[in-house]
This record gives sequence, C-alpha cells and structure tokens, in this order.
Amino acid sequence: MQNEKILIFNIQKFSLHDGPGIRTSIFLKGCPLRCKWCSNPESQNPYVNIFLKDENKTKIDVKKNELNFDQDGYIIEDDLFFDLLKVNGIEENSVKYDQVGRPMDLDRLVEIAMEDKVFYDSSKGGVTISGGEPFMQATLLVELVKKLKAQGLHTAIETTLFTNPENVSKLYPYLDLFIADCKNWNEEVHQIKTGVLNRIILDNLRDVVKNAKDYLIRIPVIPDFNYSKEDAYEFAKLFNDLGIEKVQLLPFHQFGKGKYENYGIKYDYSDKKALVDDDLTDMVKILEGSGIKAWV
Repeated sequence: MQNEKILIFNIQKFSLHDGPGIRTSIFLKGCPLRCKWCSNPESQNPYVNIFLKDENKTKIDVKKNELNFDQDGYIIEDDLFFDLLKVNGIEENSVKYDQVGRPMDLDRLVEIAMEDKVFYDSSKGGVTISGGEPFMQATLLVELVKKLKAQGLHTAIETTLFTNPENVSKLYPYLDLFIADCKNWNEEVHQIKTGVLNRIILDNLRDVVKNAKDYLIRIPVIPDFNYSKEDAYEFAKLFNDLGIEKVQLLPFHQFGKGKYENYGIKYDYSDKKALVDDDLTDMVKILEGSGIKAWV
C-alpha cells in the first residue's frame, strides 16, 4: 500500500457546514449509490474522468496508473496523455477538457489540511472526509484518517454507510464525528431511487449510534421520495428502533443542476421545485412529537 494514491475530486477549504468549526473537506471519488437527485454526479464514477469540451460532451475514464500526475493529482500532458487522446480519436492540438478526479498521496493531503491548522484551533474545527462515498476506498480511507488524527486534528466523515460493517468499526478509534444520511425507511423505495437496498445502511446506523464518539444523522428530504407526513411517522418509528435521538433535515435543492448539463448527464429532478426550511415544519413536529430532536 506504500505510495498508493487515494482518488479525490475536490478539496474545499474554510467549509462551515461539514462539521463543527472551520474545516477542510476532502471529497473522495466513487460511490455505489446512484441517487436520482445527487448534487455531485461527477463523483459517482471511481475513475479519473476527462470531460472534453466538445459538442458530444465526450467522457474518457482513466485508471490511476494509466497516466502521469503531479503531486496534486493533475494530469501531466506528456506522451502518455496524447496517446490516450489519439486512441479516443482526439487531435491533441484542439483538446480542451475538465479533469474530474485526482489521485493524491495521503501525506500530501495531510500537508494541505495542516496549512489551516490555526483556523481549526481557533474555531474547534478540523477535517471532514466526504464523497462520493469514502468507504469505496476503505483501506486508504482508514490510513488517511489515522494520519490526520496523529496530527491532533478533529476528524469527521460524511457517508452513506453503504459498506461492510468491518470497515466502519475500523474508524471508531480515529473519528470524532460520523455524519450519515438515512434516505428512506422503505427498502423498496430506497432501491428504486438510489440503486441499492437500505438493509446494510440501517444495520450500520444502529452500530454507529452505539459506538461512535459522536454522530449526526441527516435526512435529505426529496420530493416524490420521502417528503410526506407518512414518511415522517415512519422515520420516527425507525429512529426509535435504531436508538437515534437527533436528526437534521436537509431540504431538496438544485445546486448541482448545472453539473448535469455541463457533463452531459441525465437529470431526473430538473423540473422539481427546491424546498425551503419552512416546507419541513410538519416533518420536524412529527419527529419531535416522537421524542426525537429534529431541526432544519
């Protein structure tokens, strides 16, 4: 595993919504879910992607070892790169592209995170690993969190929890906060809209509530998926069964709509109206009436 690189698609500094304080959020690429409303559709594919700025919106998938990259994961435009373009019928003198996905050394990521330690210290912040789904790269994820924790940083993860329970348990000693979604209480509906069953997710949620140092469970509230009073009552039953005592509701938004257009990806929710905080008042009341602290 020495020198093996982890695949990211973004690093966001001065993040204020991915855990306490000022944070650096590191977004890992690859996700086993295919949520119809995903705001980062470019994160789902577990490869470096070259999106050509042509009329066909051509996409080329690249494995980490197929091209040369600099220390920050950007493609080095050498003979390997131009050979790849030729194989895909692209003339090298006319290529314009976006690169999505960067393979990076773990120590380099830690170095970047440590650049803002003074802000973490002053705000009780830290580093959050997000995605995609971080557990798609479980072995490297654990090593990265260990390295961050060794620097004395507050560590958090944003995850779907769709992973082997053993992967989750390996992080308990090193993670200060688990942030996890519970997208739907109904197994069949969950599979239709996300592409996977929710059994392993619910099992992992139960385990996280019991064993994590701290947790935040969130419901992304999506029209035609989990946005009704019936859903709220069913979520309340589920949370009482799982031992979940607190939950945040996230209103559906359209922040990622432009990405679908830019990358030529079909978007099923383009005509859905975004929700605002007040739209979730009834759901909050129902959850709180069942003894669960809920907020938007």
